[in-house]
Formats: sequence, C-alpha cells, structure tokens
Amino acid sequence: MNTDTTANSNADDPTKALCSLSQNWWLFVLRGVLALIFAALAFWMPQSALLAMTIMFGAFSLVNGAFNLVAAVRHIQKKERWGWLLFSGIVGILTGVVVLVAPWVATIVLASFLWASVGFWAIFTGVLEISAAVRLRQEIKGEIWLAFSGLLSIVLGAIVLWIFFPVRSSHSWPQAGCWASMRQSMVSRFCS
Repeated sequence: MNTDTTANSNADDPTKALCSLSQNWWLFVLRGVLALIFAALAFWMPQSALLAMTIMFGAFSLVNGAFNLVAAVRHIQKKERWGWLLFSGIVGILTGVVVLVAPWVATIVLASFLWASVGFWAIFTGVLEISAAVRLRQEIKGEIWLAFSGLLSIVLGAIVLWIFFPVRSSHSWPQAGCWASMRQSMVSRFCS
C-alpha cells in the first residue's frame, strides 16, 4: 500500500483544522445570526411560525449547501477530503430549492417528520429504559420505576404515532379526526 497517495486531511492534523476554522470565522457568525433570526421569527409571529420556520429553513439550507460546495472545491484544490462536503452541499441546495418552491407542502412534511421523530424517539428510549431496568435490577433499587418510565414512554410514543399517522381501517376514526382537524387548522391559519 502506497502511503504517498493518501489524501491529506484536517482530521489527521488538528492544527490545520483550527487554522481552517480561524480563517472562516465569519461563516460561523453568519450561521449564528441566521439561527437567531430563525428563532426571532418563530417567537414574534406565532400565527405563522410554522410557515416562517419552513421558509427560513429553506433559505438556511440553501445558503449552507452553497457554503459546503465552496468548501468542497477548496478541499479539492488542496487535495484534502471533500466527498462529504460535496454531498452535503448538493443535498442542502436541493432541499432549500424544494422548500422554497413548495413551502406549503414542505411545512406539512416538516411537521409530520417532527411528530414522527418524537414518536419513534419516545419508543426507542422506552425500550432502552426497560432494558436498563432489567440489566440493572441487581445493581439498583427501584428498578421497577425505571421500567415503568420506559413503558410509559413507549405508550406515549405509540399514541403520538397513532394519532398523527392513522392506520386506514374502519376503527381509525379517532386518529383520522385528529389528523384531519390538525391539517384543517394549519390550512385555515396560513390561508387567512
């Protein structure tokens, strides 16, 4: 194996990574300012917060993707690792364009993704808590409360998924009604 052809990387030399960060400090400041604007819009515009966050997310993703493409080109010129920067840049630009072209669809998709993430996270942590209670039953006292907490987390995660992502059957009227009223509420708020 020839070590001369191995690409030089910032991960191999921490001083190069620090120099790269110090030369591009303004990018971090710009990202922080954009994040603060994002938070302020969500706080000051409660009726339109979800749409405002979606549009800001699209703009942020577009700008971040462009910065990653520029960084990838710079890394290519320096013969450093660049693949993930290029991939991240392309995905960021595509995401930003899709969100800015169809903000209503993106708003519903992002809200659905958020609720799905909450539901799956609750189920996953519940399983881990029950597993920890079983494994630590000889080590700790009150492991039943850890197991109960895990069971409660699984139940609540399942309820979130059941309400927002209904199973199509004749017995699904409660969650279909909740999902329909949430969609109607979102449409009426954004269209008025």
